[in-house]
Parts: sequence; structure tokens; C-alpha cells
Amino acid sequence: MNIVVDISPLKQKNLSGVGKYLYEVLSRLLVLDKSNEYFLISYGYQNKDIALNLPQNKNIHYIHRNIPSKLLFILSFFNFPKLDVLKFKGKIVKVDFVWLANFNICNLKYQKTKLITTIHDLSFKIYPQFFNFKRKLWHFLVKPKKIIKRSNELIAVSNNTSLDIQNIYSIAKDKIIVINLGVSKKYKIEGKDKLDALKLKYNLSENFILFVGTKEPRKNIIGLLKAFQKIKSNDLELVIVGASGWKEKNWQNFYNNLNSDIKSRIKVLDYCPEDDLPVLYNLAKVFIWPSFYEGFGLPILEAMACGCPVITSNNSSLPSIVKNNALLIESFNVQSLYSAINSLLSDEELYNFYKNKSFNEDYYLNWDKSAEKLLKLFKKV
Repeated sequence: MNIVVDISPLKQKNLSGVGKYLYEVLSRLLVLDKSNEYFLISYGYQNKDIALNLPQNKNIHYIHRNIPSKLLFILSFFNFPKLDVLKFKGKIVKVDFVWLANFNICNLKYQKTKLITTIHDLSFKIYPQFFNFKRKLWHFLVKPKKIIKRSNELIAVSNNTSLDIQNIYSIAKDKIIVINLGVSKKYKIEGKDKLDALKLKYNLSENFILFVGTKEPRKNIIGLLKAFQKIKSNDLELVIVGASGWKEKNWQNFYNNLNSDIKSRIKVLDYCPEDDLPVLYNLAKVFIWPSFYEGFGLPILEAMACGCPVITSNNSSLPSIVKNNALLIESFNVQSLYSAINSLLSDEELYNFYKNKSFNEDYYLNWDKSAEKLLKLFKKV
């Protein structure tokens, strides 16, 4: 079979959660499957030279189309370019499958072309107020409903996302397969050398709470800042790590107006290299993820793998991911978040209870399982 994969999420200097998912699953899939032909497609001028650390084999082919993103969106109005119309080495390729690792522009010429789409969340439908005009326009052009209806199979990253798909788009349950995200064993760190080096690199204190995620409204950064300013301890810091998102002015304005004594204990970092994240989780006193909605919530899984006590929200997919291994709070209630932080930091027995929780090591196998299940879908559909 000839299988097309849109690898645009990998053609970024800073990988998002979708990019991480695509890399982890695709890198395993390409090792697992030596018989099918894979055509990995990407777009753009600026990102064409970004190197990809993916397996190399004679059945793996790269196609980069020098189409700027703005032009790509204009072309999408006319249903171009077609993902299943390929010319490779002077020959026309008959495409059997297209796999979308997330919603993206997906124009197909032939009805017989099979489409499998991974859906991470439907936050744009549930909380549209958290998105700016540009993001709303992107979702309009991508046409999620059309992709969902056109897909032969849908992969949901959690049971909650599966339910959202069924309820919002009236999709039959048997069209959806739930495959949870996984976590790498690199999040288990032994020895102090790496920890001390990173502490020095980012000038981190001995005592800090950590947030990791794209800085956008759904992550509830303002709620986190409001809770932190209630904490009286002068030696506790808050470290916010993540790439820039959208509608950032709201939390930035709140942060800029904080009292100087509070503001001096907050460190805002940009996107951190992937190799630094495990060390940050291991250094942190507490990991906080007060999001209003998540399709899965990969950072909380990574934090728990590092033995870092977690405080997260009691909504969407999050309770089913953490089960009884984290403190749950009401994301819209700042007092709830403050009380949880205060309880963990003031009660040594409670803190150790969550710090010493055993991690479900099945998650270490999930990336491999995801690749295996995806390959089975190719053979089944």
C-alpha cells in the first residue's frame, strides 16, 4: 500500500504536543512496517531545511512542497492541493491511505482513498471564546466536521475525546478507536549531575512549582497567577514554561500588574528543549496543570513519571488520566487551586503520599501500541 502522512507538525523548530505525538508514533511505525510505501509530505519555505530524526529506509519517501502557509490556505478554498494526487520521481503514485495526525488541510480527489484521522480534542467547539480570530479562521479553513465525516476511522486520544466526537458530530462509537498517549522512559532520571546543570542553566531555586504548556487562555494561566499571589512563602517560586500562544495579553497584563515582591518570584520561560523537560519535572516541587479543558494532558503524565506531585483540574479527560494519583481542583475556582497548593506544601504526609505514588508503567508501552494499532487499521480498513 502507498500511505501518505502529513508531517507538517514535525517541520517546526519547537514541537507542539501534536508534533511530539506524531514523532513518537511515526518513528515506531516506520521501523515496524517495511512493506508499505510511506510518503511523508510537508509544506512551506522557511521550514524546508528542518532536519527530521526519523528512521531511514527504502520504503520511506519525503516530499516537500514549497507552498507558504498563507498561500496554502488560499488554495484550500479551491480544494487544493490534493493529498492523494502524488507525483514522485516522475511517476504518478496511487495513494491508498492518508493518515492525519491532527486536524489539518486535507483535500482528497478520490473517494476510494482511505482516511484515518487522529483527534486530540474539540476545544474549539466547546470553548470557542478561548480562541482568537486567526485560530478560528484556521479551523474554518480546515473544516473539522468534513474531515470527521470523510474519515474511514477516527483515533481519539482519550475516552473523553471519543465522547465529544460522538456527541458533537453524531458519530457512531464503532468508527472511533481510543488510543491513549504514552510517555518515554527518559522521564526517569537517576543521578544529580543533570539536575544541577539545568538548575544552573535556568537559574532555578531549590523550591519551585512548575507549569508547562502553550501560553493560551485554555491553560488557565491567570488562575494560576491568582492562586500563587495568595501564597505567603517568600522562598517559593513559580516557573511557567511554554511556547507563545494566542490571546496572551490577558495573562501578561495581569502578570505585569502584580506587586513586585510577587512578580520577583515568578519566572516565565519560553519553549524549553525537549531534553530539558524531564529534568524540570524532576526538579519541581509540584506540577500544576489547571486547564479548563484537555483532550488528554500529556504534561501531567510526564510529571507523574518523574515522581512530581501533580495538581490538575477535575474536568474533561484529566480525572481519567490521573485517576487517584493527583489532587483535583475546580479550574474556575482560584480558591480551590490555592487550597490544593497550600495543602501539599504544608502537609508533609500528604505531599509524600502523592510523591511516592507508583506510576502506571503501561504508559511506557503506549507509543509502541499506538504504532501497532495504526498499522492494524491500515490493514483492516
